[in-house]
Formats: sequence, C-alpha cells, structure tokens
Amino acid sequence: MRWCCLIVLLAACRGGIGQFSGTTPRPTAEIRIALRTTSPDAERITRQLFARDSRVIVAPLGVALTGESLETARLQACDWARENGFEYVAAASFTAAHGTDFVCLKEAPIKWWVTRDEYECLETKEVDLGSTARYALELVEATECIVATDKAVQKSVHVNGEEAVSLAPAVAQLEREVMDLAPAFPDQFGIGGDGRIAHTDYARDGMFAVFRGGTNVGLVRIGGIRTPSPTIESLECCTSPRAGDYLVERGPRFYYLEIDAPLARTSMTVSGERDTAVGASAHARLYPVESGFAFGAAAGIVVGEHSHLVQYTGEVGWSMRVGRRAHLSANIGGGLGYAANLSVSDPKTSAFAPHAIANLRAVVQLVRWLYVGADIGYTYSATYREQRPDAAARDVALRAPVVDAFFGFF
Repeated sequence: MRWCCLIVLLAACRGGIGQFSGTTPRPTAEIRIALRTTSPDAERITRQLFARDSRVIVAPLGVALTGESLETARLQACDWARENGFEYVAAASFTAAHGTDFVCLKEAPIKWWVTRDEYECLETKEVDLGSTARYALELVEATECIVATDKAVQKSVHVNGEEAVSLAPAVAQLEREVMDLAPAFPDQFGIGGDGRIAHTDYARDGMFAVFRGGTNVGLVRIGGIRTPSPTIESLECCTSPRAGDYLVERGPRFYYLEIDAPLARTSMTVSGERDTAVGASAHARLYPVESGFAFGAAAGIVVGEHSHLVQYTGEVGWSMRVGRRAHLSANIGGGLGYAANLSVSDPKTSAFAPHAIANLRAVVQLVRWLYVGADIGYTYSATYREQRPDAAARDVALRAPVVDAFFGFF
C-alpha cells in the first residue's frame, strides 16, 4: 500500500445562525404592534402578554379588513401598519366553552377577516367531558408581510367536570400558561457620543451585530450590561464599535454555517497499483463563534482511471476562538463509501466499506468579508473489494494524509 497526499483547494461561503440572526435595526428601540382581536378577552390576554416586555407598544389596528381570504386580509393589515409606523401586526383569538370532549393540538391560521372568535382545529385529542379554553396569537412582520412563525402562540387547556367547577379553572390555567409563551424580540441600542451604551431597561448580555450606516460590520459580545461598566468584546475583525453605531441582539449564542465546494487531486490504490485520481466534494460545517462543539457533513467523489470512490462522512469536534480573527478545531469522523468499476466493458458493480478521518482545522478572517482556512489530517478507508462478473476481483483503498486549503466570503 502506497502513501499519498490529498490536497484540496476550495471556495466557500459562511453565514450566521442564532436566535435573532438576520434582524436589522428598527427605527426605534420600541416594538410597535398593531393588534386586531374579535373579543375583549382576547385583547385583555394579549395586552397582558405583551406587557411583560417594556419595549412593546400595542395599539388597535385602525383599519377594517374587507378581504375574504387570509392573504388579502393580511396584506390590508400590513399596508396600514407600514403607513402608520408599526413593525408588526397581530391577530389574537380566545374561546372558552363547556361541553367539549377534545383538545385542539394544532390550529389553522387565524381568520383575520372574521368578526368573531372562531377557529379551525387541524389536530385533536379526545378527553373526558369538561371545559376547554384556548388562545391563539399570530404576528406578521409589516415590512414584507411575512408571518413570524417563531413568535406564534397556540395554547389549549381542558379541565374535566361540570361547567361550574371546570370553566373558570380552565380559563385561569390558560392565562397563566400563556404568560410563559410571550414572543421574544431582539434588543437594540446605540452607542452614544461618549462611547457608552445607551441600553434599554430590557437589555441583557449576549452577542450583538454592529450596524453602521445600515450595514452589518461585525459581531460583539456584551457583558455586564446592567452594571456601570459593561464590556464590549469584538468577536470578528476588522471593526470595533464606535459612537453612532447600533447594536442589534443576536442571542446568547451564535454559530457559523460554512458551505464548501472542494476540488481534489489524489491517488487511490487499485489491486496494489497507484491510480491517479481527481475528486470533488461538498461540505457543510456548523461551529460556534466562541468555543464549543462543531459538527460537519460531507459527500465527495474521487475518480480514478479504473475505479471511483464515493464517500459520505460525518464529523464532530471541538472548536475554539483565538483572538478576533481565528478559529481552531480538532475533529474526528467517519462514514461509508462505495467503489464502482468504470470500465466500459464491465458492468458497474460496487462494494461498500467504512472509513475514518481525523484532522486539525484553522480558519482565519483576513478582512471583514474574506476568510481562509486549512485542514491537516488523515483519511483511512477499509478495503473496497470490487466483485466483477467477467474479471478478477480487485481491491481499492484510499489511505492518505489530507491537506485542505479553502477560502470563503461572508
């Protein structure tokens, strides 16, 4: 078995994943919501729910919805909300009744255009006869009129028994449980002329995107935000927050997702002879901006003169941030592959075998929009034994040091 070195050069792209990834600055720190309800109880519960967040300002939706479909009613609501400076429009419904023998587990979207609390249940569970109280809330981002699915609330509570002993407890329990389902909104605040954070009373520690002139220019972690001297740590190069910047919350943790598309040149061993080969693969890697577990998956093909290997690999490792520019990680993994005969005169037959990998990876951010990286490791496959009907079986293997070099864009 001969040794060979696999060198890969690839281009990649990187995005971010977090609780509030993709959020841009609002016009003000407040969250203005135009609310449409069809009953006093629905409005009361909704206002209590939003009152848990001091930044939220709720006002009635000031337009009558004349549409006869969900889409047209939402569009009418969004048009009015945008024109009147609201970031969201919301619809809420509430019902409480005795004599039910089911609980609604999943509801259809709220009918914005109706004038009474009614709902359609898509999934139910049978229960004993009693009282059921339910509440639903739907929020739509007014700018693009897109439903904010992560902020939806649906809750049903059923209490067994006669109306006198079950209806009021069902309503009370529903209200208590709904209060724990308040939608989460990202915080944002500016940096004043003196360099201090002009935060809100709601502010909490975490990761924040730095916006300058409407453009995302970096990521920072803020600690001790409720103390007299909060700390701001830059997590990316090559910009530090300054007066006039806006900080928009990303959440307590934030992850990078990299998508790679490598090309490879290598060799495999076919029946004891080296077979020059080229390859291509696709990689997806998820790792934290700070320290933590990293995960990856890859699918690749290595094509030689007489055979080719297709390998599917999963990996797990530990990643750590080193300064503002670099991430280092150690990774191990494995998977399954197969070899197939490519000779025109022979049918394409295949053989499956496992393989294992281990590598060290470094990723360095050169400028705000560009990063480079490299892997140093080793791939060891079991022997793929191709069974050919009209020729002798042959052994194929890929056992090689691996060096990956890549670059990518934010």
